[in-house]
Amino acid sequence: MVGEEVMEPMRRIRLLRDWRSLINEVSPILRKYGAECYVFGSVVTGRVTGSSDVDILLVIDRGGIHWMLRSG
Repeated sequence: MVGEEVMEPMRRIRLLRDWRSLINEVSPILRKYGAECYVFGSVVTGRVTGSSDVDILLVIDRGGIHWMLRSG
């Protein structure tokens, strides 16, 4: 990705294994707006590699319409 810092694979793996901290930081903000956050993929199953990322699914209810935003 343009402008994305290239991170040493082992450092990246250590950070990805701490995905719960990331979710704990953003969860209060998401709940404030009525959004649900789900994490899936390799970080949840423990199969993190140097090329892994954090897969996040946001479910937002806006006037009876459910928006689903997926990262990863």
